Amino acid sequence: MNNIHWETASTGSHVVKDGTGYDDILCTVYQKPVGAWRVMVKVETTHTGRQPHYSNEVFLDAQAAKQHAETLLAIRDQLEPTPVRHAKEIFTDWGRQKAKANGKPTFGRKMGRLSVSVKCSSGGSWYFVPYGHNIDPKPVGWFSSADVAMAAADKHYS
Repeated sequence: MNNIHWETASTGSHVVKDGTGYDDILCTVYQKPVGAWRVMVKVETTHTGRQPHYSNEVFLDAQAAKQHAETLLAIRDQLEPTPVRHAKEIFTDWGRQKAKANGKPTFGRKMGRLSVSVKCSSGGSWYFVPYGHNIDPKPVGWFSSADVAMAAADKHYS
């Protein structure tokens, strides 16, 4: 695909189109969660038309994600759509959340269909809390720092 023209959508995402309508989007580079750029390329299927292919890679900046997207666009006819059951299974790196706990920042990440937060207790110890379907969000462990709690959550859910 030569002469790729990127447009910036009102959402801040970057898109490549082969027409003027919403259905003409071939590729989207988007930020979700904040700080993590991802790539989605629409691939042609025989029976259902254009379906999304979500790249597993995560990028720290939009430019790197766009370069990866251009590589995928060049081999678009070889890509398979992402099965619907896997499209929501997202893995992110730890990031600082907007909320605070006891005056300290909180941290979170996605691990498949599970979300995990790391928070500070009123006594100064750190713990992690899993969130997701059919999960009782109870604090797990008491750790000396946020980094230790994040490492423990990674080990617990890997």
